[in-house]
Amino acid sequence: MEDYKEDNIEEIPRSKIKRYLVLILAVILIFLVSTYYVIFYGVDDVLSGLIQSYKIDDKLTLSFKNNKIIFSKEVYDELNNIYNENKELEFKACLMGYVKNNIYNIDNIIIPKTFSQKYNEVVSERCDNETLIDLHSHPFRRCLASFQDIINFRILKITNENILLAVMCEKDRFYIYG
Repeated sequence: MEDYKEDNIEEIPRSKIKRYLVLILAVILIFLVSTYYVIFYGVDDVLSGLIQSYKIDDKLTLSFKNNKIIFSKEVYDELNNIYNENKELEFKACLMGYVKNNIYNIDNIIIPKTFSQKYNEVVSERCDNETLIDLHSHPFRRCLASFQDIINFRILKITNENILLAVMCEKDRFYIYG
């Protein structure tokens, strides 16, 4: 046993090819796992919704395209109360006011009769023809309007050319279509 010394141990060189293969496999696995989460958990919907939606500022104003929406404090506070009470369910609201020079001044909120509410659906009476913004909520950070939302909105647009569709997806974030 004395002949055996640490100096006599021969180092086995590590293969650079093996190291690169392990690195490539790790990158492929990370790509596959991240793709799975993007596709199956709707991360792409959340990201595109956040990109296309608007956040309300401290003056209770939403600026989008060539338009502005200015909320009265009372209406915005009531809207936030309704949002906070219905975080697990969609709700609908009809926002009223007046339009001047592409500025929507919102000073009244009407909650139509609601027939059913689910996590991703609300069935209610339609807003009347004087409504400026047909608003409903969506699940947290799911800001984009659905195909059905757009169809319903186009029907409303026939009778009221000034109407906008709004989807509330956070207490201060809205997707505006109009």
